[in-house]
Order: sequence, then C-alpha cells, then structure tokens
Amino acid sequence: MRCSRALGSLSIVSLAAAGVLTGCGGGASATADLAVPAAMRDLCLKQILSPTVGVSGAGRAVSAARNHMVVLSNIGKDSSWTGSVPVGWRPAALADTELVACISDNSPEDFEVCTYTQGGTVTRVRYKVYGSVYEAATGREILVEGLPVLAVHGADPPPCPQTKEASLTRLEGERIEWPAVQSHLESLVAGQAIGMVTLTLTGGPNAGTYSLPEPSCSLGLHQPGVWQLEALDDEVKQGLSYFFFVANDGPGFTTLTSLLTDATMASKVTIGPWRKGTDYEVVVAKTAGATAGRGEFSVDLKGETASFAFTGEDASGVGIAWNVFCPSVTRR
Repeated sequence: MRCSRALGSLSIVSLAAAGVLTGCGGGASATADLAVPAAMRDLCLKQILSPTVGVSGAGRAVSAARNHMVVLSNIGKDSSWTGSVPVGWRPAALADTELVACISDNSPEDFEVCTYTQGGTVTRVRYKVYGSVYEAATGREILVEGLPVLAVHGADPPPCPQTKEASLTRLEGERIEWPAVQSHLESLVAGQAIGMVTLTLTGGPNAGTYSLPEPSCSLGLHQPGVWQLEALDDEVKQGLSYFFFVANDGPGFTTLTSLLTDATMASKVTIGPWRKGTDYEVVVAKTAGATAGRGEFSVDLKGETASFAFTGEDASGVGIAWNVFCPSVTRR
C-alpha cells in the first residue's frame, strides 16, 4: 500500500507484513539446568509434518492450575529464550511438562521503504517474534490470547529523515526482549487462558472422569441468542472424544450467574471414537414439553471469559456432570 506524506523529496511505501509465517529459530543457549527439553525437541517439527502428534508420557494442560512450559525455537532447537524461562515454569520431569512453546528468535520484517527523489531508499525494519504453543501430551495447539499464533511486535523503527545520507540504507527498531514474550505466555502457565472441558459420568460402563482441552465457545454465532460449546478430539480411541452443548440464552439469564430455567437445552458427550463411541445425551425443551433425560446448568460471565456447569442424567439414568471454562467467547 502506497502512502503519501508532505515531505518534499521523500515518498514512502508501506510494507506492513502479512501472510504465512516462515523462518528459523534463534541461536543456542545454555540449558544445563533443564532436564526435559531433549524429549520435547521433535514436537515443534512434528507439528509441521504430522499435526496433533504428542509426546508419550508428557502431561496434560489444565485450567485454573499451574502448568509447566518448555520453550524451544520454532524448529525444536535451544533458542535465545530457552534459558530465560522462569524457574517456576520449568518442569522437573517429562510427566511434569504440560506445555511446549515453539518460538522464533527476533525476526526482522520490512515495515516501510522510504524512496528519495535524489536517489536511494531507506528500509525501516521492525522486529517480530512468532510461534505456537502445544499441549505436550497430545500435540494439540493451545490458543495464545485467543489466537492460534503467538505474535509479538517490537517497537517501530525511527522515522525516515527528510534528507538521506549516502551511507544510510536501514533503520531498525529495538529487538524484543524476553519479558515482552513472557507476558503473552503467563496466563497459559497459570491456567487462566486454557479452555477446558471436564466431565464426570456416574453409573454405566464408562463411569469416570474425563477431559478435553480448548472448547469452541460462542453466543449467537450460529443462531441468535444461542450458546454453543463444542470440543472434538477425533484421535481419541478411548475416553472423551466429543463434547457438544447448545442452549437458548433465554429469560432465565437474569444475572451474570444464574440458572437457565426457560429454554431449550441439549448436551451430548461421546466416550470412545468420535461417531463410533457411546453417546450420553440430555435434551430438555421446557417450552415444548419435550425431554430426554434431565439437567440444568449455570453460567458465570467475567469479562471475555465464561464458565459453565451442568448436572443431570440421561434417559437411562447415567449421571452427567461437566464444567467448561472458555477463555474467550465468540459473539455476534
């Protein structure tokens, strides 16, 4: 996109970068005090070749609790960030490793190119750090501040001068330091931004407690006034593979935390392979008088987050209780 400014001999072409992220991670850093990274190095490359391949024996990320994180380059090497990770984030063993962050070193991107009428150009360069965070045990991508890609931008470079000196061809912004990267990851380590579905079944052949990470949460996206929560892991052969919940945002929502008392509600969970496992389903449509099982739920809205709780049982009498934490809600 070409920009025009009243600078006499200077015209500016803006090159704000967009598109697919490519490139390599940073240089090596001492990691003698870290026992786990060697077992994690393949995960960053596996995501390129075979997504959702995790590390056997690693931990599962949890919501509202401390998670430990290994930080590597985006090609699985030690990086300039690896040794900067706070001691409290570092896992003591493989089973203690819930999160792996694959993060690039400072990567330059052309921010603007300034062209001078007397000849020559000056490129303004801004630094960027990008990467992804994965659950170690499953390789599942974890959203960072609601986005699939971590992106940290450095300060803008100095402006182009009115008159270009012959030796001047490049102006750089400051490189990004670790504290700026850490600030984007802290909520994941603290479990404050990790969506989670936890389910307990009482009775029946699949009684037990299960979990799924990163539910998709929306209000009014598919139908006006309707909550929809969904999580799917079609790689799961045993355990919870599919979770689905939908309910009208009806007149029962009188406060931020309240019980839905007058609406259509449907909850479904699948134990075992998706579409082939055992389904446990509750459907309550009070306004129409139709029910299949029974249940009730509450929602707690705090800023951009939402927490849901459900208790009930299906038509066969299996008790169903689940909790969902949504770090963000898509609204229309």
